Amino acid sequence: MIHGIKVCRGAPLLTHLLFADDCFLFCRANISEYNRLKNILQKYEEVSGQTINMQKSEIFFSMNTKTAY
Repeated sequence: MIHGIKVCRGAPLLTHLLFADDCFLFCRANISEYNRLKNILQKYEEVSGQTINMQKSEIFFSMNTKTAY
């Protein structure tokens, strides 16, 4: 449901990378994927009982991302 990124041609899509206490999620910069990602994070909070700290969370966009006006 979420499009990931390719590291190189022929490589599988990466949608996430998990580390000890960090999680990197990759998706396209559009409303549809934003809503899917938001729903996934809300479901995670519900089922795990953990809360995502938005003050410690960040979002990055590719330099090729178009700005919406």
